[in-house]
Amino acid sequence: LRIVAKEVVPVITRCAIPVLVRGDELITETGCYGDLIHQCQQLEQAGIVLAAGIMIGNPFTDVPELCSQVLVVTNGENEATTGMVLQLAQDFWALRHRMQSKLIDLETAIKEAGLIDAPVVFTDAADATSSGASGDSNVILHKLIEKNYSGRVLAQIVDPVAAAASHAAGVGAEIGIRLGGGIDPDRFVPLQVKARVRLLSDGTARLETMK
Repeated sequence: LRIVAKEVVPVITRCAIPVLVRGDELITETGCYGDLIHQCQQLEQAGIVLAAGIMIGNPFTDVPELCSQVLVVTNGENEATTGMVLQLAQDFWALRHRMQSKLIDLETAIKEAGLIDAPVVFTDAADATSSGASGDSNVILHKLIEKNYSGRVLAQIVDPVAAAASHAAGVGAEIGIRLGGGIDPDRFVPLQVKARVRLLSDGTARLETMK
């Protein structure tokens, strides 16, 4: 409304940072990323800028200019803006090594999972359909079978052909199907398995996190 009323003339200053970050340090309540966001909030609260923020790019997004960036909005041109933006960018850059996920290779993870008497979560974040991926990766399931993992596994794989075959066979039926790789066969080799149909659904679901 202030823009419409011409009370302010917003000018945006941006600095792209060639880094992609992940991990616990991005939790704003406890991580160093939260400290940087607090710096931005202090600039806003002091009335020095209209808005300030540090945007972290989603590393799994397929866009040409994928990066993190600092954005500062001021009322009109401000000679000090460039310095503020560069300082925030430099502070972010200095912390880049802390803002990385601590990953474990799959074979080691499976070996460790076999020693844990509790539920274990394997995350294939790069195959998340919420990020535009196909969701048909069977890499983790394939490796669990290959390593003779003895635990019970709940694996989510997008596979329309396998789903159709399961619906056609009905609950309780035993079928031979190929899992995964149906949408993106260039990356994932379909896994031949014998399966029992335990449950069928119409696919309609409500996510508690998206109320």
